[in-house]
Amino acid sequence: MKTTSQRRRSGFTLVEILVTMALLGLVMAGAWSIFSLFNRMWNAGAAQLRAAIKTDRAVNFVLFGGPGHSWTGVRDISATNATLTTSAGGWVFNAGTNQLSYTSATKKITDVNGIPITDDLLLSTATITNGGLKVTISVVESSAIYTVTNSFTMFARMRN
Repeated sequence: MKTTSQRRRSGFTLVEILVTMALLGLVMAGAWSIFSLFNRMWNAGAAQLRAAIKTDRAVNFVLFGGPGHSWTGVRDISATNATLTTSAGGWVFNAGTNQLSYTSATKKITDVNGIPITDDLLLSTATITNGGLKVTISVVESSAIYTVTNSFTMFARMRN
């Protein structure tokens, strides 16, 4: 008969299992904190990107117009027949059959037919100066725990 010192030891001791579980717990905690950090960064970046895209679309539309809209863009408008009416609730830019309007109540810029060009606006201002239209557009975008604003001011000269 073999004694215990002669028998082959098989399996792990309880202490070895507990140490391994503790180390695994530390590694998992570190991995979770890194995942959480990158998830927050991803959400913030995605919100910034969506706000930038909305701002870019609005600016390009004001400058060049777009399909399905009656608005032809500031660059195709004659400065002689362009008017701008501003109020506390927004602004209306008229140039013959072309019209853009911003209403702070709806937070949208729309064309003459009421078709929205962009939404989720925080603020928009417009002025006519030096033969052109100066428009400031501030877009707000929310994502999970982030709220991002993107503002852009552009000046487009109208035809003479």
